[in-house]
Amino acid sequence: MNACRRCAIDLLHCHGTLVRHDDGGWECSAGGCDGDVATHDLVLTCGAEWAGCCAGAVPAGARRAG
Repeated sequence: MNACRRCAIDLLHCHGTLVRHDDGGWECSAGGCDGDVATHDLVLTCGAEWAGCCAGAVPAGARRAG
């Protein structure tokens, strides 16, 4: 198995998926994440992806910051 492209060149990055909320909060599927958009290959906006997400509960295992 090959390392990811960012691992291969030793760049600061996160392997998780970042979800940005309408209220300014965020969640990442990876622990220890700082929520920086630039360190993610996959960034989603909850309002565009899931109707009512910002009003719902945070999924198990995800970190919510805001």
